[in-house]
Amino acid sequence: MNNEKRTILIVDDEKDLLLLIKEVLEEHHYHVLMADNGKEALDLISQEGVPDLILLDMSMPVMNGWTFSQLFADNYGRSCPIVIMTAADDSETRAMEIGADSYLGKPFDMDTLIKVVESILTI
Repeated sequence: MNNEKRTILIVDDEKDLLLLIKEVLEEHHYHVLMADNGKEALDLISQEGVPDLILLDMSMPVMNGWTFSQLFADNYGRSCPIVIMTAADDSETRAMEIGADSYLGKPFDMDTLIKVVESILTI
Protein backbone atom coordinates (compact mmCIF):
# COMPACT_ATOMS: atom_id res chain seq x y z
CA MET A 1 0.00 0.00 0.00
CA ASN A 2 1.22 3.51 -0.81
CA ASN A 3 0.93 5.46 2.44
CA GLU A 4 2.59 8.68 1.29
CA LYS A 5 -0.68 10.52 0.86
CA ARG A 6 -2.11 9.26 4.17
CA THR A 7 -1.85 11.82 6.95
CA ILE A 8 -1.78 10.83 10.61
CA LEU A 9 -2.12 13.37 13.41
CA ILE A 10 -0.48 12.38 16.71
CA VAL A 11 -1.78 14.24 19.76
CA ASP A 12 0.29 13.60 22.89
CA ASP A 13 2.13 15.71 25.47
CA GLU A 14 4.92 13.13 25.93
CA LYS A 15 7.57 14.56 23.59
CA ASP A 16 9.75 11.44 23.44
CA LEU A 17 6.79 9.22 22.55
CA LEU A 18 5.52 11.76 20.03
CA LEU A 19 8.86 11.82 18.23
CA LEU A 20 9.26 8.03 18.33
CA ILE A 21 5.79 7.44 16.84
CA LYS A 22 6.45 10.10 14.19
CA GLU A 23 9.72 8.42 13.20
CA VAL A 24 8.13 4.96 12.96
CA LEU A 25 5.16 6.20 10.93
CA GLU A 26 7.42 8.13 8.56
CA GLU A 27 9.47 4.95 8.03
CA HIS A 28 6.20 3.43 6.82
CA HIS A 29 5.72 6.40 4.47
CA TYR A 30 2.92 8.20 6.28
CA HIS A 31 2.73 11.99 6.40
CA VAL A 32 2.77 12.89 10.11
CA LEU A 33 1.46 15.95 11.94
CA MET A 34 2.02 16.45 15.67
CA ALA A 35 0.26 18.37 18.43
CA ASP A 36 1.03 18.62 22.16
CA ASN A 37 -2.62 18.90 23.24
CA GLY A 38 -6.19 18.94 21.99
CA LYS A 39 -6.36 22.69 21.37
CA GLU A 40 -3.20 22.61 19.27
CA ALA A 41 -4.63 19.62 17.37
CA LEU A 42 -7.90 21.44 16.58
CA ASP A 43 -5.93 24.50 15.40
CA LEU A 44 -3.77 22.27 13.19
CA ILE A 45 -6.82 20.53 11.70
CA SER A 46 -8.43 23.89 10.89
CA GLN A 47 -5.22 24.88 9.03
CA GLU A 48 -4.22 21.56 7.42
CA GLY A 49 -7.56 19.81 7.01
CA VAL A 50 -8.87 16.60 8.57
CA PRO A 51 -6.21 13.86 8.65
CA ASP A 52 -6.79 10.23 7.65
CA LEU A 53 -6.26 9.07 11.25
CA ILE A 54 -5.81 10.63 14.70
CA LEU A 55 -3.71 8.98 17.42
CA LEU A 56 -4.98 10.62 20.60
CA ASP A 57 -3.65 10.66 24.14
CA MET A 58 -6.39 11.17 26.72
CA SER A 59 -4.54 12.94 29.56
CA MET A 60 -2.94 16.17 28.40
CA PRO A 61 -2.67 19.73 29.69
CA VAL A 62 -4.56 22.63 28.02
CA MET A 63 -7.17 20.34 26.38
CA ASN A 64 -7.52 16.62 27.13
CA GLY A 65 -8.63 13.84 24.79
CA TRP A 66 -12.26 13.86 25.95
CA THR A 67 -12.73 17.57 25.23
CA PHE A 68 -10.84 17.31 21.95
CA SER A 69 -12.94 14.37 20.74
CA GLN A 70 -16.19 16.18 21.59
CA LEU A 71 -15.15 19.39 19.82
CA PHE A 72 -13.77 17.42 16.86
CA ALA A 73 -17.09 15.54 16.52
CA ASP A 74 -19.05 18.80 16.81
CA ASN A 75 -16.99 20.40 14.03
CA TYR A 76 -16.12 17.49 11.76
CA GLY A 77 -18.50 14.64 12.64
CA ARG A 78 -17.07 11.14 12.21
CA SER A 79 -14.90 12.22 9.28
CA CYS A 80 -11.77 10.57 10.63
CA PRO A 81 -11.01 7.46 12.70
CA ILE A 82 -9.53 8.01 16.16
CA VAL A 83 -7.25 5.61 18.03
CA ILE A 84 -6.72 6.52 21.66
CA MET A 85 -3.41 5.97 23.41
CA THR A 86 -3.75 5.77 27.16
CA ALA A 87 -1.97 4.40 30.20
CA ALA A 88 -5.33 3.88 31.93
CA ASP A 89 -6.08 0.31 32.99
CA ASP A 90 -9.43 0.47 31.21
CA SER A 91 -8.25 1.52 27.72
CA GLU A 92 -11.18 -0.17 26.01
CA THR A 93 -13.69 1.68 28.21
CA ARG A 94 -11.97 4.99 27.48
CA ALA A 95 -12.16 4.26 23.75
CA MET A 96 -15.87 3.47 23.99
CA GLU A 97 -16.52 6.67 25.99
CA ILE A 98 -15.47 8.83 23.06
CA GLY A 99 -16.52 6.50 20.24
CA ALA A 100 -12.91 5.81 19.22
CA ASP A 101 -12.26 3.24 16.51
CA SER A 102 -9.53 1.48 18.47
CA TYR A 103 -7.11 1.92 21.35
CA LEU A 104 -3.53 1.28 22.35
CA GLY A 105 -2.74 0.75 26.02
CA LYS A 106 0.53 2.43 27.04
CA PRO A 107 3.15 1.22 26.94
CA PHE A 108 2.76 -0.38 23.50
CA ASP A 109 5.34 -1.56 21.01
CA MET A 110 5.75 0.01 17.59
CA ASP A 111 4.82 -3.20 15.73
CA THR A 112 1.45 -3.12 17.47
CA LEU A 113 1.05 0.55 16.57
CA ILE A 114 1.67 -0.15 12.88
CA LYS A 115 -0.76 -3.11 12.89
CA VAL A 116 -3.51 -0.97 14.42
CA VAL A 117 -2.86 1.95 12.05
CA GLU A 118 -2.80 -0.27 8.97
CA SER A 119 -5.90 -2.19 10.00
CA ILE A 120 -7.86 1.07 10.43
CA LEU A 121 -6.59 2.71 7.26
CA THR A 122 -7.40 -0.31 5.08
CA ILE A 123 -11.06 -0.41 6.13
